[in-house]
Amino acid sequence: ALTLVELLRDSGLDCSTNCILFHLSDELGEWLHSWRLPALHRATEIQRCIRAEFLPPSRRGGNLAGVFEENDAQLIDTAPPWAAMVAFSAVLAAASSGCAYIAVGNERSANFGNGISWLGISVNHQYDKSLEWERLANGYIRRYLQARLWYFSGLVRMWGVEIAERFCREDAAARYLSLFISCNTPQLTNTHSRWCAACPKCAFVFLLLSAWLPSARCWSVFGDNLFEVPQLLPVFRALLGIKGEGSRKTIKPLECVGTPEE
Repeated sequence: ALTLVELLRDSGLDCSTNCILFHLSDELGEWLHSWRLPALHRATEIQRCIRAEFLPPSRRGGNLAGVFEENDAQLIDTAPPWAAMVAFSAVLAAASSGCAYIAVGNERSANFGNGISWLGISVNHQYDKSLEWERLANGYIRRYLQARLWYFSGLVRMWGVEIAERFCREDAAARYLSLFISCNTPQLTNTHSRWCAACPKCAFVFLLLSAWLPSARCWSVFGDNLFEVPQLLPVFRALLGIKGEGSRKTIKPLECVGTPEE
C-alpha cells in the first residue's frame, strides 16, 4: 500500500488532499498503542486517515477480539481472509466519505497457489488478494452495495520484486524504511516492536530488499543478515521451490510471499 501511494504520487496526483488512508485493526486500541502506525501516516503526507476495528460479535456476547491470539498454537500457517475483511470494511469507509475508488496494494504473485490441492481445488493462501477474487468482489460491491464504487488493486500487474524496486528508491526508502513492518508474527512489547526475522514473510521481504538496497541498510531493517541464520535455510529453500528432505513435492509457504521464479 505504501508503494501504491508512491506510484500515485509519481503520476502527478496530489495524494495529500485527493487520497484517504484506511486502517483496519483486529485489536482494540491498536492505533493508539502503536508509534509506527501514526508515524507511517505522517510519512505518507496524506492528511486524512479513517481508522476502524474489526471486532465481530460472538454467540456468547461481546466480541471475538483476541480469539486468534488465544488460539495461535492451533492456527500455525493459517489466517482469516484478512484482505477480504479489509475490502468490505473499506466499502463502508469509502461510501461514507464520498470516495469513488478503493485502491489496495495486492501484487501479481497473489494469483498463484501453494502447489497443493484439497478435494481437487488448488489451494491459494492469498486467494482474496488475487485478480479473480478482485473481479468477483468488485462485481458484488457494485451490484449489491454501492454502484458507483470501484474496488481494485493498483499493483495487480506488478511482481513483488518490482514493487520492492520502487519501494527501495531513495524517496520512498527515506520515508518508510525505518517504520514499516510486514511480518505477521512481530515481536511486540510495551517498549518496542520488531520483525520476528524467523518466518517465511520476513525471509521473503529480506530477499526482496536485499536485491535493491546496500547490504548494511537491508540488515538494519531486520537486525541481522538473515542469509547467515542457519535456522532459515529450510525457509529459503521453500521460497526457492526446493523440495525438503523426504518431501515428494514443493509447497509454497502459506504466507503472503511471492513465487519461486521471483
